[in-house]
Amino acid sequence: MKKSQTKKSFKDSALNSQPLVDFTILGSLLNDISIDSIEDVAELESDDIWEFTPVDLEIFLYGEEYLNLTMRLSAPQLEFVYNTANIFDPPFFTESVLMAGQGSGKDTCSILIGLRIVYLLHCLKSPQKYFGMDTNGFIDSINVAQNADIARNIYFSTLSNILRS
Repeated sequence: MKKSQTKKSFKDSALNSQPLVDFTILGSLLNDISIDSIEDVAELESDDIWEFTPVDLEIFLYGEEYLNLTMRLSAPQLEFVYNTANIFDPPFFTESVLMAGQGSGKDTCSILIGLRIVYLLHCLKSPQKYFGMDTNGFIDSINVAQNADIARNIYFSTLSNILRS
C-alpha cells in the first residue's frame, strides 16, 4: 500500500540538510483489531502506560541529553523517520521502503528509526504487557543488510558513532 500523505510535516528543518530525496513510505498496516480501537488510542494518551513521557523527535535527535546529533536531517528525512518510528499513532507501519541514491542517508535514517523505537519502548512501563506478550519475553530489533561487510562497516559503525557522541 502506498502512503502518499504524511502525518507530520517538517518543513523548517534546514541546517546542513542532505540533498532533497523522495523518502516515500510504502508499508502494510497492522490488522490487529485491538490496535484500531478508540480505547487503545485513548490509553496511549493517558499516563498509565508510560514510565517516562517521551520527548518529541527533534528533541530526541538534537537534544543534549539525547542523541545530540550535530548533523541535521532534511525535511523529507525527518518526516520519514517520524512516520516510520511512530509506533503508537495510527496508521501503524510494519515496514517501510526507502529508495534513494548513494550518500542520501538511507542507513542513517534506518539507524535513527531503530533508536527512536527502542527509546519509545523504553519509555513504556512494560512494553511486553502493552503488546500482549509474556512479561519475560524479549523484544528483538534486527538489521538486515546485503552482506556482513555492509552490516559491519556501514550500519554498525554509523550506529556506534551516533551512540558514542
